[in-house]
Amino acid sequence: MARKGLDFDTKLEYFGFYVVVVLLLVYSFTPAIWLVLTSLKTTPQIIKLPIQYIPNPLTFQQYFQVFERAPFGIFIINSIIVSLSSMALTVFIATLASYALARLRVKHKQFWLTAFLLISTYPLIALMVPLFKTFRELGLLNTYPALILPYSVFSMPISIWILTTFFRTIPSDLEDAALIDGCSRIGSLTRVIFPLSAPGVATASMISFVNSWNEFTLAFSLMSEETRYTLPVGVTLLRDQFTIPWGMIAAGVTITIIPLVLLIVFYQKSLISGLTAGSVKG
Repeated sequence: MARKGLDFDTKLEYFGFYVVVVLLLVYSFTPAIWLVLTSLKTTPQIIKLPIQYIPNPLTFQQYFQVFERAPFGIFIINSIIVSLSSMALTVFIATLASYALARLRVKHKQFWLTAFLLISTYPLIALMVPLFKTFRELGLLNTYPALILPYSVFSMPISIWILTTFFRTIPSDLEDAALIDGCSRIGSLTRVIFPLSAPGVATASMISFVNSWNEFTLAFSLMSEETRYTLPVGVTLLRDQFTIPWGMIAAGVTITIIPLVLLIVFYQKSLISGLTAGSVKG
């Protein structure tokens, strides 16, 4: 049978949908595109009137000046160490907690999951002073643990929620078979549940990594030594006393967001699968 064409109302609905999608894409990506274009301009091009939208000639001068003005290589290393360590600690603890909530007989499971989400809404700024005093007494200021520990705690609730939802989608028969074959609970978790929950683990890992990579308030408050700054704090060093070098700042911010863009591009399937697992399965 020949496929009937869409009626006018359906075509109009599709047209409206795509218009909305295009508008949302333009709204979302225009600031990022403008940021990258600004980083590829010389200072005279940036301040030129009327506005020069496309850099001509295109130059990477601002990126070279960023590394000359501040030790951005050290900032990148600090951000990588802090973000990866926080991600690993978050996923490790969240996996154990999520497995208990998804598989073991724990009273008031839904209450605990809701409590975790409520905790994640607590404003970070309200905890900054207590954290500063605590880490000062422990002698942890200007050290990696001063950032890794709180970052892990702040990413824990959403990671537990995601992993618990994902663990529930895995058939319990697989785990029962492993237990019958002699596996312990930890063995069934590491050999059966964990490998099958790769999309959920990837989603929790990415959320934890992005949260740690982008965080500014704690990194600025708990680190006073320049050699311990992360990238978001390091960008603030690019500002002059009397002028604002927009080109260098744009280049510094672009350097900061490039790893996140690459991460999401390469792992977007796992991210989408992990976030939507609980909505389509029991």
